[in-house]
Amino acid sequence: MPPPQRPLGPDDQPEIIDVSAFAASETPAGSQSLVQVFLHSADEADVARALASESDPDAHRTGTTTLATEIRRGQRISVVLDAGSLPVDEPVQHLIWRGTPSACQFFVEVPAEAEVGLYPVRAIVTVDTIPVGSVRFRLRVVPRNEKRGGVELHGEAARRYRRAFLSYSSQDRAEVLKRAQALKAAGIGFFQDLLNLEPGERWERRLFREIDSCDLFLLFWSSSAARSEWVTQETEYALNCRDRSAEEKPEITPILLEGPPIPTPPESLKDIHFNDPIVYVISAIGAERPSRSPTVP
Repeated sequence: MPPPQRPLGPDDQPEIIDVSAFAASETPAGSQSLVQVFLHSADEADVARALASESDPDAHRTGTTTLATEIRRGQRISVVLDAGSLPVDEPVQHLIWRGTPSACQFFVEVPAEAEVGLYPVRAIVTVDTIPVGSVRFRLRVVPRNEKRGGVELHGEAARRYRRAFLSYSSQDRAEVLKRAQALKAAGIGFFQDLLNLEPGERWERRLFREIDSCDLFLLFWSSSAARSEWVTQETEYALNCRDRSAEEKPEITPILLEGPPIPTPPESLKDIHFNDPIVYVISAIGAERPSRSPTVP
């Protein structure tokens, strides 16, 4: 007779949590902007806003766009802040989800010579180097000495990834399967040919159908992938899907298995930003993360 199963406790159950980004409504050139990325349950959104406001007594909330993903208590989450041309002090930060609102705080430098206008920013949430969601917003830069507004909750585009497509060379399969466990732990479904194709199934047709239905396309990039005709075809198809989609789906994210320097991509994939520093940052998280917590399956 098998031993009785231990009842699941609260730390074993995945929780739906929200990710909210707070920033000042305006940032003068020649100063810093504090960006706070909070993880919190839906019913504690006001608590997160209050905590964010402690950095600015004039905090106010003008709108909400949040991102939900399933996380277990005790799980280590990494947040990467990409502010494009604006430097970020410590752009990669980590936290452990304990069931209460928690934040990563980033300082975005706005140079004195920065042009007035809107600057795109994205906060990328990762679990074991795999992006599980993102929040996009814009920082408004105003002339120097202009009065700053209070803290606002930003989020012009937020996405919970529900299904991923893994594109890779067969020579990299062992490494890709390791990364796929992070998707499973985060509650994200995924298609991977070895695991999902039925015997005798027309795999070319199934591959493209799966790309049509995914919202996250993970391109595992290596020398072998650069030589793979099928990796190129899958990625070109994903690019076409994204360009046709009003929601810009799927979101295409390279996961670097080699480099720098990275293997040179074909001309048809030049629109993918392999040289974006944030791609290296995401890939580097895996090298520094501690051994897996026993609370993560």
